Amino acid sequence: MPRHKRPENDPLYQPEVDPLDEQVEEEDDVASQLAKLGAELSQVATNKAKRTAKLREVEAFLGRLKIEDFPELAESPIIQNFAKMLAPVNLRAGEVRNAGTLAEVRKEWNIEDCWREGSVTFVPFETLPLIFNGVRVDVVARKETTIPRPHYEIYLNHLKAVDNGEQFKRWLGGDPVAPDRNWMTPEAYRIRALGLVRMGVGPISLENPVEDTGGENG
Repeated sequence: MPRHKRPENDPLYQPEVDPLDEQVEEEDDVASQLAKLGAELSQVATNKAKRTAKLREVEAFLGRLKIEDFPELAESPIIQNFAKMLAPVNLRAGEVRNAGTLAEVRKEWNIEDCWREGSVTFVPFETLPLIFNGVRVDVVARKETTIPRPHYEIYLNHLKAVDNGEQFKRWLGGDPVAPDRNWMTPEAYRIRALGLVRMGVGPISLENPVEDTGGENG
């Protein structure tokens, strides 16, 4: 049945409110409050104690606002400047504070943070870029170098991956020594099994070539 509106002179009359109008009004309230906090922050800019207290007030306010609810405000240069002022010096590398809100601040990794994790001196086998959390260092083949330990761990992981790749190729060709289990997919089993059949190894398991039953190399 159609919904009949009450006449405006009815004591129970309530005007319909467009949800978009409510959202605009809410955003206007937020913008107004931000303008007020910004003006107050400017007034205490030269007073470190008062400025810190006001920044905490700004943080508390922005921390109640989800980025997903105010995407336009999240992109505002004013909000981004607020976030820069809020960024505390005691955040650890990679740490995020007030995640998902307009007060979100994060400490990105830099080269100094990487060096704080220790260092390693070695001679690399090949020339490579090593990237840890966005921080890049380069090593040159056969040249002794000292790099942050996190980058050295990436180098070791690279060597392990290369070794696994070589062993994987040998395994596909019939080598009984299996590579890392992460490489041994059903498709890899099928490729190895078909290769062994072509080599005349004998009856084998298509599901698990490790169970090969025939041939000298099975």
